[in-house]
Amino acid sequence: MGSNSYGMSLGQIFSLAFKRWWIIVIALVLGAALMFGYTYFFVDPSYTSEATIGITIPNMNAYNDSLTGQKLASDLSEILLSDITLEIAADELNNHNPNIKYDAKRLRSMISTVVNDDTRYFVVRVTGGNANESQRVCQEVIDAFHSVIKDTNIVQGADGITLTNPSLPTSPSSPNMVTSALAGGIIGVVLSLAVLLTLGILQDSIDGEDFIVNTYGDKIPMLAVIPDANSGSSYRRYSKRYGYGYGYGYGYGYTSKKVSAPVQQDSENK
Repeated sequence: MGSNSYGMSLGQIFSLAFKRWWIIVIALVLGAALMFGYTYFFVDPSYTSEATIGITIPNMNAYNDSLTGQKLASDLSEILLSDITLEIAADELNNHNPNIKYDAKRLRSMISTVVNDDTRYFVVRVTGGNANESQRVCQEVIDAFHSVIKDTNIVQGADGITLTNPSLPTSPSSPNMVTSALAGGIIGVVLSLAVLLTLGILQDSIDGEDFIVNTYGDKIPMLAVIPDANSGSSYRRYSKRYGYGYGYGYGYGYTSKKVSAPVQQDSENK
């Protein structure tokens, strides 16, 4: 019998998933375990150091200072990420550790800035391969930023103050093992559901009287239901007692075992 071309209703999909719930659970656990193991053994951890810089403008009243500082915070955060600032920081880092070569491009890939709304400060985050590197890079970049602001006077009258010094990370900022395991479990569930749905659509067997009615409607009339002699229902004893045979299909000619009845031979014809 060829594969079916019918669609499955939402109820049939839920029923299919409920009948094979153990497959979904195995896929959930297996996916979570695989993703956890992959993240633990093959993904290098990274550490993030964080510092906060505030903006000040002398000779202005508090209200105007606040408004102007909010506008300048975004501009000054861009100056921190500029080539002139990062090149100064790279030179200092290379002099401190000649084994590691830094340049403006590499430092920019490690740095992110977050400008807080309605405030006069922004946050600098530096992510590196280890805690000490992240803190050292963050400190050198901030020092270079202060020197650029002071020496060039790019923003006249504005200055940056380090409100919080670069922190020393005590734990990796990424990867998140819990998030990775959860993502792996979700992927496992989705894949298992996709496989079960595909097998359900391509199945060749009839899955009960309701299956025929819900799937085909009046296109295929159901003439009779053949009882299953191996089931625990009440007609099992009836079918065995009177020899009506047994089957596993439902209506319209679908049977998996031959239906038979006892044949009595005429003693005169022997």
